[in-house]
Amino acid sequence: MTVAVLFALGAHAAFLPIYLEELTFSATLIGVLVSLRALAAMLIRLIMPQVISALGGRSRTMVVSVAAVALGLSWTGMSESVWMLSLLAILIGLGSGISQPLSMVILTEHVRPEQRSSALGMRLMGNRGAQVLAPLLLGFIAELAGFTLTFLLAGAMLLVVLVVVVRLGATYAHTESAGTRRGDGGATLHVEFGADDAQAR
Repeated sequence: MTVAVLFALGAHAAFLPIYLEELTFSATLIGVLVSLRALAAMLIRLIMPQVISALGGRSRTMVVSVAAVALGLSWTGMSESVWMLSLLAILIGLGSGISQPLSMVILTEHVRPEQRSSALGMRLMGNRGAQVLAPLLLGFIAELAGFTLTFLLAGAMLLVVLVVVVRLGATYAHTESAGTRRGDGGATLHVEFGADDAQAR
């Protein structure tokens, strides 16, 4: 899911300054709005344990944070108010600031120790691939359909990925639970969404 988040964030990082310039914002104001996301992402990490506890576990926190990024992106292209764009930038920053480090924690906990280096390497490769492809694909969409639809599609794509991952996680968790009750669950199946909520509670 972290790959999908970075792909969607490509729209914000690459096209927000251009979109703001179209709205005739000053260069200083554009710089402030772009910096707000990074500032929010940095500050939220100071209280991540409290946020995870308040939301009821790492899996729920991951879902909420990705949803925040998706909703913030979707509304960015439909907003022209400085204050609304500022709030959306902060919302995206909070979501990305939590989802990126938290996804790494979840990944390392749900693979075997000898597989962690390979898993983290694959994650990093996927992230870099998303950062390469996002400006190209989203730039093509922006040229054809404009920035409003580009931001909307980026947010919608992230929401679709989130729904699919959550549903798959619930299905695997149900299958594992049924296998355990029958006594044929010899191996433990680790699922990104589901297993760690019980530990948090």
